[in-house]
Amino acid sequence: MPVTLSNIPEISNISIEEALRALLDYATEKGLSDYVVRLNLLLGEYIRTTDALTLTSEQKSAKIASIHKAVLNIVVELETNGSNASDDSILVSQSKDSLDPEIHKNTCNRDEQLNSFKKINDSLDSDRGLQFYYVIGSESDVVPGFIKRVAFDLSGNVLGRLDSSNDSIVKVETDELDFRLVSSDERSSLIELKKAVFDRFGVDTTNPSIAPLEEKTFQYLLDHSPLLKEKGRHRIFITHILVHELEWDEDLVPQIFDTFFQQFFESFSAESSFEFIFFVGFEYDEEDGDDIRQIIRNQSLEIDGLEKIPALQKISYKDIRRWFNSYRFMFEDSGNRKDKLIELFGEDKDVLFDMEGVQRKLKQLIKEYNNAQLYG
Repeated sequence: MPVTLSNIPEISNISIEEALRALLDYATEKGLSDYVVRLNLLLGEYIRTTDALTLTSEQKSAKIASIHKAVLNIVVELETNGSNASDDSILVSQSKDSLDPEIHKNTCNRDEQLNSFKKINDSLDSDRGLQFYYVIGSESDVVPGFIKRVAFDLSGNVLGRLDSSNDSIVKVETDELDFRLVSSDERSSLIELKKAVFDRFGVDTTNPSIAPLEEKTFQYLLDHSPLLKEKGRHRIFITHILVHELEWDEDLVPQIFDTFFQQFFESFSAESSFEFIFFVGFEYDEEDGDDIRQIIRNQSLEIDGLEKIPALQKISYKDIRRWFNSYRFMFEDSGNRKDKLIELFGEDKDVLFDMEGVQRKLKQLIKEYNNAQLYG
């Protein structure tokens, strides 16, 4: 179905991010620079909100509702005034050369983990359409960033190339859930996990007809999710369940996930137009030392059904140089590229970096590049 202003409100009810990107394409095509800026800000706010680890589900819902309202208001404005706007061809060509900093900041290294995922993904039964993976890292290793790196690859993107996505063929949608250990109670924690998964797919768990929730399976979700109504294209849904060390219990957490994977998905039947990938990401605070990391690693590895991805590691200077080389179109010449590398990361080729710090600097670099493309 072609995207038009008239059906963007309908799209936003299914995916606010998709509606925002469609509006961005429209504003870019029309040369509406003010709307391009506003929509980029809204898109960034939406991505930060969905990725936030410090917000409660209620706070996230309130922020997303506010963004949804802003999307609908912009549609009304564009329907009223947008058709009379002149086409700025220079802005259009520049905007098409911009990079999404929330995506491309994640593409530095993670080759070992990505290649491991791809090998496992290729070896599993593709007809089943349902896969489960395990990955572990410190807070500064940014486990969620690796999940986005997987989505980047599955979308058909190629490092260092603009407009390389195969999005017309396959659409990859990602979402992150925070696992909560509720009052050290297995049943309550399992219900809370199910609620989070149902909410991720847009199924209202407050509806009395869904009770009792603990008896509902993933197949029920498939039959009732508004996100799964569109079946005209191949879609991959990545769900990242993030388990922080603060929610770890050596007796309860492995048992909760064992039960979750054995019971919740037992009646699943494959849907040809969809693939579902679940990552359970275990995250620890590096300052708490190696003991907690090793405890979580050893015990979580025993959870049945999870394909194991190599643990996330620090980033080397060479990794960063390779990123700069892959995105060399962002720089005037090799000298400018090397100067920027030294400015941001120094000259010590033996130092190792936290991914968190690398992402922060790459994000700022990408923003500077985008601003230069928009405003010269």
